[in-house]
Amino acid sequence: MNIVVDTCVLLDIFFKNRSRHSKAKKIGEYAIENNITITVTLFSIFEFSSGSKQERHNGSTEYKGINEKNALKLNALDINQEFFRKYFNAKLPYIKAGDCLLLSIAYKDKIPLITEDNHLYKKAKELNLEVYNIGEYIKKVNIG
Repeated sequence: MNIVVDTCVLLDIFFKNRSRHSKAKKIGEYAIENNITITVTLFSIFEFSSGSKQERHNGSTEYKGINEKNALKLNALDINQEFFRKYFNAKLPYIKAGDCLLLSIAYKDKIPLITEDNHLYKKAKELNLEVYNIGEYIKKVNIG
């Protein structure tokens, strides 16, 4: 199984001081236990790296429950000509660049999207995509 996960949710999974960490880490643990692949883009990895630096600068500590032995299975898609050919769709609504990439993947591959970004969530709902915030996804998959 595949899911598309927004960068804000990845940061919530990995950093203890974030307000949604206690719930988000359950999604990370669930993904590991159930061999779920988390699809992102290399742009998402860049955003995560930048966000991680900011979190550390602000004194946040990393969650150690997910590590090299207990790792998330990531599929980081390169944003290149092949990506553009597969995922570009002029009919999709306007949304900022990084979110547009994730929306395009969820739309084309018909896989669930998890985000806490209200604008991205709304646009995905308008397209009748399977989209969840952290709490909704936890309820859907019945994570205790």
